[in-house]
Amino acid sequence: MTEKYVFAVHTAHGLQDFQVFGGTAKWRADPHWVQQCRYVVCVKKNRVMQGGFGNPDVAPGTAFLIGRITDVREVAVGDAMFYMGDAYETPGRFLVKFDSYADISIPDYWSRSRNPIAYRPEAELADMLSVSDLEMLDFRPLRKASEEDAASYVDQLQTAPPRRGRTMTSASLQQGMTIPEARQWLAQQFGVELEQIEIKITIRA
Repeated sequence: MTEKYVFAVHTAHGLQDFQVFGGTAKWRADPHWVQQCRYVVCVKKNRVMQGGFGNPDVAPGTAFLIGRITDVREVAVGDAMFYMGDAYETPGRFLVKFDSYADISIPDYWSRSRNPIAYRPEAELADMLSVSDLEMLDFRPLRKASEEDAASYVDQLQTAPPRRGRTMTSASLQQGMTIPEARQWLAQQFGVELEQIEIKITIRA
């Protein structure tokens, strides 16, 4: 890369998760390219986390945090820290570590790409934030979660309902769902964007 880029991620995790991880996880990315980026930018995803902390309180598509990248390491298969309610980590995903961060707010920073990672020019981001260099932002140390908080996080992940393969409860069916509610429910269960859910109703005589 000749131009400087930031590594942008579309995530449902929030600051408390990052304090547990020491960064942002879990990304299927080429570590060689990520390590050439100085910063990771976290952008809010539509769906919510089923366990753990997560769920930054911003609108989907908003860039809400930038971190100074210190390392990129592969997540071990079976690492309980990255259990997602129905499956342990698969090979080839990476934790992007950072030691300091700054809060930012850029609505609609994410494109409509289905790829959860992107490389965006540093200069573009600096212009959006009205600074000449990203180092001018108010970075502060990322406080590492205590062992107790980390253990509590893992416990919540282990006891969270599975994300995939679940069926609607009988109560939901009896009460009835509107089409928008059903789309939102399906998007959350399958970990996809709301725009990817299409419901078709066919009435046969």
